[in-house]
Amino acid sequence: MITLATLNVDAYRVNDLALSWTYASTTEALSGYHIDIYRSEAPITGSGLDEYELIASGILATTIVYTDTSLSGWFHHNRDWYYKLLITNSTTLEQVVLPDTPAYLNKPGTVDRAYLEILRRKTLVLNKKTKRTFYLLKRYTRGTRCTTCWDPIAFRVTQSDCVECKGTSWINGYFDPIEFIGMSNSSPTFQEITMFGNFMPSDTLLFTLNFPIFKAQDIVVDDNNDRWVVQNIISIRKLNKIIEQKLHLALIMADDPLYDIVVY
Repeated sequence: MITLATLNVDAYRVNDLALSWTYASTTEALSGYHIDIYRSEAPITGSGLDEYELIASGILATTIVYTDTSLSGWFHHNRDWYYKLLITNSTTLEQVVLPDTPAYLNKPGTVDRAYLEILRRKTLVLNKKTKRTFYLLKRYTRGTRCTTCWDPIAFRVTQSDCVECKGTSWINGYFDPIEFIGMSNSSPTFQEITMFGNFMPSDTLLFTLNFPIFKAQDIVVDDNNDRWVVQNIISIRKLNKIIEQKLHLALIMADDPLYDIVVY
C-alpha cells in the first residue's frame, strides 16, 4: 500500500486552493491506485471521514496536484479548510486515509492579501496579453529503480536515453502532465542572459507565475510539442512566497525518448 510523504495546501489564486502531494518511497506502481480528496472546516484527526465532504474522486495516483476551485466567493471569509486523501488500491480495494492530521493552508490568519492581489493582477495580464499553454512533466525522485539502465553497484544510470525510465532511473520516469500558462522569450536581452550564465542559441526563457513550482531537470512541453529541460530557475518572492518564476530552458532533440511521453 502506498503512503504519503507530504500533503501541502497553498493559495495560488484569490478564489481557489492548490493541493500538492508526494509519496513515500515504494516499489509499487502508482498506476495501480486512485485518490479521492476530502475537505472539512474542522481539523478532525484520525481515519474517519464523517465530517468531511468529498470534493474530487477517481484521481489517478500518478497525478500529484489538484486545484480546489469550489471555494470561489467564500475563500477569505475567516474560514480554514482542512484536507485529507483517501487512497484506494484499484485491484484489492484496500483503502487508507492520509494524513492523520489534516493538511491546511499555512496557519490561521496568515493569508497575505497584498500577495494575492499581486497574483491577481499578474494573472490578469498573462491571460489577456501573452498567454500560452504549457505542460510540466515532474520527474520521479523515488519509487522502483529501472531494471534496464540502473546500475545498483555503481548507483548510476547507464543509459541516458533509456526508453523505460527516460533517463531518470525510476520506472515510468515522470508524473502525469501539469498544465500551466506562461510566456516564452526566444530572444532575451543580454541582461537577461547574464542572469543565468551559459546560454545556447537554441535556449529560451520562460516566464510564469507561482504554480506549478519548478525544479532543475523538470521537462516543459510547449504548444508546438517541443520539449525543454529546465536548467535554472530565478524566483521572485514576497515574504518567501513565490510570486513569479523565470526559467532557463534548453531544447531537447527530437529523437530523445522524452518525446514518446503522451502529453495532449
